[in-house]
Amino acid sequence: MMISRHLISLLVLSFLSISCFSQTDTEFWFAAPEVTSAHGDSPIYLRLSAYEVSSVVTISQPANSVGFTPIVTTIPANGTYSLDLTTWKNIIENDLSNQILNRGILIKATHPITAYYEEASLNNSGIFSLLGF
Repeated sequence: MMISRHLISLLVLSFLSISCFSQTDTEFWFAAPEVTSAHGDSPIYLRLSAYEVSSVVTISQPANSVGFTPIVTTIPANGTYSLDLTTWKNIIENDLSNQILNRGILIKATHPITAYYEEASLNNSGIFSLLGF
């Protein structure tokens, strides 16, 4: 009985440690969905966090280099950076159905970070955890 408890504890801890690091990476791609604008769909943010090492992060839209100038920022060790994307909402959100759009966002970092996209309106808020590439 004692062995099975230890085995279960070990399995749970292993699962937790794997899942804790699954969203940490140096490269992320994201296609922002159209959220129901009738209920409010702004502001929108990109939230980035570094760990024990600072990281230089570049946020770009490779298929739209004319409409979106890459943003480069340094996130300090154990720090967080928030980028308000609301200004670019019309070229970021994928608002047309059944069409291929060139609106993907690329996030590249020099050291591992975590990232999430947040739609922060009062009536229709939500977050999307980004998984590394």
